[in-house]
Amino acid sequence: MPRFCPTLLFIATCVVGRVQGNTYTLVGQGACVDASGSHGTLQRSSDSSDPHTNCQTKCNSLSTCTGYDDRAQGCLYYSIQIARANDGANQKCYRKDSPPSNLPSPSPPSTGYICSAGTSSLSGTQLCTSSMASSCSDATCCTAPKTCATYQAIWLIAQATGGCSTDTKFYDRKKPTTVVAAPGEAGIKAACCTPFADAKCSDWLDNCPAGKVKIGTKSAPADGDGKSISKAKFNSDCCEDPPKTCATYQASWLLAQAIGGCSTDTKFYDRKKPTTVVAAPHGEAEIKAACCTPFADAKCSDWLDNCPAGKVKIGTKSAPADGLGKSISNAKFNSDCCEDPPKTCATYQASWLLAQATGGCSTDTKFYDRKKPTTVVAAPHGEAEIKAACCTPFADAKCSDWLDTCPQGQVKVAANSAPADGDGKSISEAKFRQHCCITLFKCRDWTSEQDADGSASLYSASQLALLLAVIAASTGIGLRI
Repeated sequence: MPRFCPTLLFIATCVVGRVQGNTYTLVGQGACVDASGSHGTLQRSSDSSDPHTNCQTKCNSLSTCTGYDDRAQGCLYYSIQIARANDGANQKCYRKDSPPSNLPSPSPPSTGYICSAGTSSLSGTQLCTSSMASSCSDATCCTAPKTCATYQAIWLIAQATGGCSTDTKFYDRKKPTTVVAAPGEAGIKAACCTPFADAKCSDWLDNCPAGKVKIGTKSAPADGDGKSISKAKFNSDCCEDPPKTCATYQASWLLAQAIGGCSTDTKFYDRKKPTTVVAAPHGEAEIKAACCTPFADAKCSDWLDNCPAGKVKIGTKSAPADGLGKSISNAKFNSDCCEDPPKTCATYQASWLLAQATGGCSTDTKFYDRKKPTTVVAAPHGEAEIKAACCTPFADAKCSDWLDTCPQGQVKVAANSAPADGDGKSISEAKFRQHCCITLFKCRDWTSEQDADGSASLYSASQLALLLAVIAASTGIGLRI
């Protein structure tokens, strides 16, 4: 009697669930690869992989399927001669015991990671940053590229009679990190030379007259012979009066604060505004408008007072003047600005880590979490408050929380989840290695094929409609979605 799918979630499984066939062998942890390390042509699906035996029914029905892996996104089916698994952390590889006879030819040997123009492959066994081919990059597998900085010294010397100047261009010192992709003079010119018509003030070595400042970002194209700039044009294009800011007047106005300056308006010269621009004509009114702040808006950092021993000054807190409106009493300053230094998990870490073996967090099946050094412990800073702030359940442990190390040739993935097993307060070596240790992908094993550890694709609307039609025809039951 045909099975009925109770929910839409199980449609794919039900359609193929009646196909019987081969047995399967667990090859190992990770995605499946052939002898050359290739994944071959893949067939992604949203077929539920929990339990993994769900994948077998679909593989049995495919004439070219040689096995599958049980990644969480859905069963992934292979058509290669499966030789091994690649040690990936998120799936297991299963091989069909009786592979079909019409397999494609084995994949060609891997050519290794292909470096970008301007770089070349590093010698030796270079490793990528994870167990997946997608983690390989120029940074992990290739020599550092040659940039404009590589050639700058010699090309600047050549500028007078050759180099970039032969094309009415200059060697651009603003491009030190630009990669020279093509070899030879043409490649250097393409990457590092800029037309004199596009020059900025910073590209010229000229200086401004006394009392003026050079604005490097302004446009300053060459004139005359098209490769130089006249003094008059440089001064006109690039030189300006220096901006006047609160920092310009700070010294004299702070001295005047006692009997004049900002204080005449019940304000103070605000040292927090050094870069605020004072508008022209830069008179007393403009300085006051830009640089003075009411005493009523003062912060703790604006007062020169210090806190008593054992207290810390919180500069960002509000501390308006009292008394005559231009000063703050010691009592008010201490009240507004001084606090006990915050107690964090770092404060208690040493003693609580020592206590972990027989007490501390372990009494609640938790551990003192070294990832929380800045978490604040609430008052009154007792055991209950420390536990609430700093202890984490062993069930929520990450690989970084365990002191265990991975075998030679593998690396520890600190962010992976690694809950305790056994007594609930420790982790077995086998479980630690399963959750936390990966073999890094080798640059030499990389191929240009789509990486098998990519995301799974879902059924399209047309595919889903076809599945529903098949079920309706085979069961006589219509489903609504």
